[in-house]
Amino acid sequence: MLKVKFLGPLKSLIGNESIELTKKEVRLEDLMEAIKEVSPQSEKEGLDPSGIIFIVNGSALEMQEDKSRLLRDGDEIILLPVAHGG
Repeated sequence: MLKVKFLGPLKSLIGNESIELTKKEVRLEDLMEAIKEVSPQSEKEGLDPSGIIFIVNGSALEMQEDKSRLLRDGDEIILLPVAHGG
């Protein structure tokens, strides 16, 4: 099972601080679709990967460069909006 944490305004958009995906692994490029399956509200709110920083095990990933990165059970996955304040 994959646990995805949301920071900043993404918590409100998703309606939760974190969600669990029943998949044991998923590619980064498919993560958004997997989130939409669990949280239909995210699709309604227009969750856009271009406005999100993907942090996996403490390292920021770029959707375009790292899209084939396999996310596995046990990875720490955090989504942070690009415009998150300071």
